[in-house]
Amino acid sequence: MAFATAFNGVLLEGIEVIFIVLTLGGNAGLLSSAILGAALAFAVVLLAGILLRAPLSRVPENALKWIVGVMLTSFGTFWAGEGVGIEWWRQDVSIIALIVLYALLAAGLQRWMQPRRASQGV
Repeated sequence: MAFATAFNGVLLEGIEVIFIVLTLGGNAGLLSSAILGAALAFAVVLLAGILLRAPLSRVPENALKWIVGVMLTSFGTFWAGEGVGIEWWRQDVSIIALIVLYALLAAGLQRWMQPRRASQGV
């Protein structure tokens, strides 16, 4: 059941990416380049998945989720800002600043929300 759920999630996300890439490429008049780029990206991700399967399976699941959450939030903030016309400082390099900001914020909130241990002897 877990495999089917994970497979469906990845499949749906992959199809979403295909639609986004083809739509943006078609709107820019570069559909053939978009198709080629999507095919190359698929090949690279497939190869990376095959090569990195063993090392990535040793990464704790919660740490991986934390990293993915920080990355998605950072890129989402950047692209949402782009969509509403924000002129980012240093353009795409500002994504790194967003990653650092969200990582520090998430780590601080995680530490703040951890259960407090009762003082010993009180």
